[in-house]
Amino acid sequence: MQTDRVFVGRNETLQRFLHAVAQPPAVLFVAGEAGSGKTRLINEWRRQAAGTVLAAACPPIRPPLPLAAATGLLLSAEPHLAPASTLNPLLGVLRPLLPELADRMPPGLPGLADPAEDRHRMLRAIGALLGSLGRVTLVVEDLQWIDPDSRDLLSLLLSAPLPEVCLVLSYRPEELAVPGLPLGVAAAYAPQMRSATVRVHPLQADDVRRLVRQVRRQDPPADFTARLTAVTGGVPRVIEDVLEQLRAPGEESDGNGFGRFAPPARLRELTNARVAALSTAGRRIAEAAAVLDEPVAEELLAEVSGMDAGEGRDALVEVLAGAVLAEAEDGRYGYRIPLAARAVYEVMPGPWRRELHSRAAIALAHGNAAPQLARLAHHHRRSGQHKAWMRHAEAAAERYIADGDNESAIATLEEVLADQTVPRNVRTRLTIRLAQTAEVGRRSDQTVALLRRIIADDRLPVAARGELRLKLGLVLMNQAGEYVEGAAEVEQAVDELHERPALAARAMAVLSWPVLHFSSFSRDLGWLERAEEAAAACDDDAIKMAVLANRATLLMNCGDPAAWTVAQRLTTEGGSNLAVRQQVARGLQNLADATILLGRHRAAEDFLRQATELADQVGASVTSTTARCTMLRLDWAMGRWPGLADRAAEFTGPDGPTTTVEGHLVTGQLAMARGDWDTAESSLAAAGVAAPHTSTVPVVAAASGAHIRVLAARGQLDEAVAETRRAVARVRAKAIWNWAAELAPYAVHVLGQAGLTGEARDLAEEFAEGMRGLESPLAEASLELCRGHLLAAEDRHAEAVAHFAGAAKGFAAQPRPYEAAQAEEGRARSELALRPGDADALATLAAAGAAFTALGAGWDAARCQHTLREHGVVARGGRPGYGGGLTPREREVARLAAQGRTNREIAQMLFLSPRTVEQHVARSLHKLGVHSRAELAGVELDLPG
Repeated sequence: MQTDRVFVGRNETLQRFLHAVAQPPAVLFVAGEAGSGKTRLINEWRRQAAGTVLAAACPPIRPPLPLAAATGLLLSAEPHLAPASTLNPLLGVLRPLLPELADRMPPGLPGLADPAEDRHRMLRAIGALLGSLGRVTLVVEDLQWIDPDSRDLLSLLLSAPLPEVCLVLSYRPEELAVPGLPLGVAAAYAPQMRSATVRVHPLQADDVRRLVRQVRRQDPPADFTARLTAVTGGVPRVIEDVLEQLRAPGEESDGNGFGRFAPPARLRELTNARVAALSTAGRRIAEAAAVLDEPVAEELLAEVSGMDAGEGRDALVEVLAGAVLAEAEDGRYGYRIPLAARAVYEVMPGPWRRELHSRAAIALAHGNAAPQLARLAHHHRRSGQHKAWMRHAEAAAERYIADGDNESAIATLEEVLADQTVPRNVRTRLTIRLAQTAEVGRRSDQTVALLRRIIADDRLPVAARGELRLKLGLVLMNQAGEYVEGAAEVEQAVDELHERPALAARAMAVLSWPVLHFSSFSRDLGWLERAEEAAAACDDDAIKMAVLANRATLLMNCGDPAAWTVAQRLTTEGGSNLAVRQQVARGLQNLADATILLGRHRAAEDFLRQATELADQVGASVTSTTARCTMLRLDWAMGRWPGLADRAAEFTGPDGPTTTVEGHLVTGQLAMARGDWDTAESSLAAAGVAAPHTSTVPVVAAASGAHIRVLAARGQLDEAVAETRRAVARVRAKAIWNWAAELAPYAVHVLGQAGLTGEARDLAEEFAEGMRGLESPLAEASLELCRGHLLAAEDRHAEAVAHFAGAAKGFAAQPRPYEAAQAEEGRARSELALRPGDADALATLAAAGAAFTALGAGWDAARCQHTLREHGVVARGGRPGYGGGLTPREREVARLAAQGRTNREIAQMLFLSPRTVEQHVARSLHKLGVHSRAELAGVELDLPG
C-alpha cells in the first residue's frame, strides 16, 4: 500500500505495535496474509518510531541465499557505523560477506579450520556489529522465506538478546514451512525478552469505503463497497489492484468509475502458482472449489472432484497446507478471496470445467430453497444443459419472489433474458414476470434495456405490450428518476390497455402522481378521477389499493384535511394479499413524505415506521430505499444532523434511483448551512435546480429556496432574484402551494433585499391565498416568516417582530429547529433596529447563534456572532477545554481549508478576518500532525452533520 495515503483501518493495531517495541529487548511478530498490509503497517510505525531502524526482507528464492536477510540488515547499518578503528576486531570476519563495506570494517581475519567454528564466529561478529549501534530496531519481513543462517541469527538474538535491540518480524501464516512456527523452529526466548504478536486482519466495509475514497477521490456507492469487500476478502493490496484495473483504459465501467471486478495480476499469479505446486489430487480439489465458488463441506468437494471420501480428505489437507483454500468458521472450505477462485476457474480447460459443473449439478439436485435453485441453474447452464438451466432459474426467481427477495429474483431473470437463445414464449413470460418484480425492486439499467427491446417487437400482443410499457414507465419514474420519459410511456400504455381495465386504472393512477412538473393539480385530479372510475369497474384489489393510496397522497400533499380519513383506510383495508400490501407500503411511504412537507413530523415518523416494516415483509425494496431517503429529509427538518451528510452521500451515487435527488438536496442544504457554497451549489443543481424535470416539484422548490440563500450570500442578488422568479413560477404552475413552504420565506427575503417589496408582498399574499382552507403547520409558520421578512424590508420592524415570533413558535412546535432559529434571528434583528443595543434582543440573537452552532450550521452561527461583535458583545467566561483536539471553529476552518479555500474565502464565509483564519489553520495543522492544507483532505475531522 502506498505510504503517501492516510493510514486506513489499522490505528488500533499500530498502537499495539508501538507499545510492543517501546522498550528493548523485545520481539514483535507481525502476522498477516499476502497483501494484508504488513509492510504498510511497519512503514507507518517507522514514521513514528524513535531510534535507529534497520530493515531487510527475505527474498522468495529457492534454495534460499545464505545469510540473505542478515546481509540486508548489515548493509542498511552503514550510515550508523562507528569508525573502523573503534570497532570490535571480530568484525573483520564480515569483510567477505560485505565487500561494499570493506573500508568501514576492521582488518580481515583468517578463516578457521572447522566450518562450524567459522560459522559461529560469523554470527558472533554480526551480533557485535548490531550491538555497537546502540538503541536499534531490526525489521525482517517475510520470515516464510528466511534462509537457515539468518534464521539462526534471529534465534540467537531471541535466546541471547542484545540489551538495546528490538526485533520486528513479519510473516504470512499461510506459507510457513511449519504451521505456527514463524522461524520454522521453536525459539528459546531469554527470560528478559518480551514477546508479542499483532495480526493484520482484513479490512471491514467501512475501512474499505475510506480506502476507495482515497484512491478514487469520490465516495463509492454502498453496494459497490459491499461487493468489493466481499470479492477481495478485504485484503488491501487486492483492493488497490482491483481499483487500479477499473481505472485502466478499456476496462468495463458503469460511467462513475465503478465497474466489474476481475482477478488482478498479482493475485492471479500467486493463486495459480500455489495451485500448480499441488499434486494432481490437490489440483482437482482446488478446481472443484473454484467451480463451486463458495465454501462447502469436504464431502461435496470430494464428490465434485470425482474422489472418494478418503482421497478427498487427504487432498483437501494438502490444499489447506498449500494455502490455496481456507476453512470457514462453520467447517466448510473454499477460497478466502473469491477473486482467487475466479483466477483458478479462468485457466481451467473448458471440457473439464463443464464436467465439474455437471457433477456439481448432480450433487446439488436436492433442496428447493431459492439460493439452492439458483446455484443449480448456474451449474446446469455452465455444463451446457440449457433447458434445465431455464427451468431451475425460473423456479429460483419465483422462490425469491415468494421469499420477498425481489433483488435476487430480478438478477436471476435478467441473466436468463440476456441470453438471445431463450425461446420467444419463454422470453415473453419471463419478461412480464421481470417487469412485475422490477416495479417493487431496485433500479436496473439492464431491466430497462430488456423491456424496451421486447416492447419494440411488433409480434407482441397489444395487451402484453401495454402491461410491459406500464411497468417500464414505473421503473423509469420510480427507480431511474426519468419522470418525463416514464410518464410518457405510462400515458401511451393507457391506450394499449383498453382490454385490461384494471391495469389501465393503475396507469391512470400513476399519472395522477402530484409531484410531476409537467402537469397541474387539476390535471392530476382528472387522472385520479378516471382511475377511480376504472378501478371501481374491476375486481382487482391491488389496483383499487393503488388508486386509494394515490388519492391519499394527492390530498395530503395539498394539506386537504380529508386526506387523514383516506389515509386511515390504507391500513384498515390492507388485507393479506401480497400485491395489496405492497401498495399499502408504497402509500404509507408517500404519506410520510407528504406529512414532512406539512410539518406533521410525528405523523411522518409513524407512517415511515409502518411503511418500512411492511415493505420489509413484502419485499418492496424500492419502498424501503425511498423510506430511508425520506428519513434523511425528516432528520434534516428536525435538526438531527450528526452523521446526516454521510447518510445522504449514500443516495447521491448510482445505487440511489429517484432517491438521488433527495440525497443531493440534503447534502446541499447541509453545505449551505455550513457556508460551503461550492458544494451547496453543485448539490442543489443536482437536486433539480439545474434541470427541474429530472426531479420532483417539492424537491426542486426546497432546493431553490436553499440556492436563493447561497446566491444572496455570495452577493449575486440579481441571480438570486432570477432564481426566485423561476422557482415561484414552477410552484404556481403546479398550484400546490404547500410546496412553497421551503421556498417562499427565502424568496420574499431576497426580493426585499433587492428593493422589490411590492413583488415580495404579492408573493406572500399569493402563498396565503393558495393555502386558504388547507391545513399545514409548516406553511403557516413559513407564511409568518414571509411576513416578518416583508415588514422588515419595509422598515416596519415593530410589526415584523410579532410575525417573526409567531414563526419561531410555529417552527419550534413541529419541530424544525433550523427555521425556528432563523425566525428568532429575524426577531432579534428587528428589535435591534428599533432599539440598538437592547440587551434582550442581543440575548435572543445569541440564543439563535447557539442554536445554529448546536445544529452544525456554522455559516448562520458566524453571521449571528458577527452582529453581536458589532454591538460590542464579547463572549464571557472561560473557553471550554478541548485538550489537544480541535475547537469547533478550528474544525470548521480546517474543513474549508481542506477543500482548497483561500483564507480570504474562509473569512468571508465565517465572518472572520483573514488573519484570524490564518491562525486557525496554523493551529489545526499543528494539532492534527500534518504539514500542509493538502494533507488535511485525508484527515477525518469529525464535523457535525
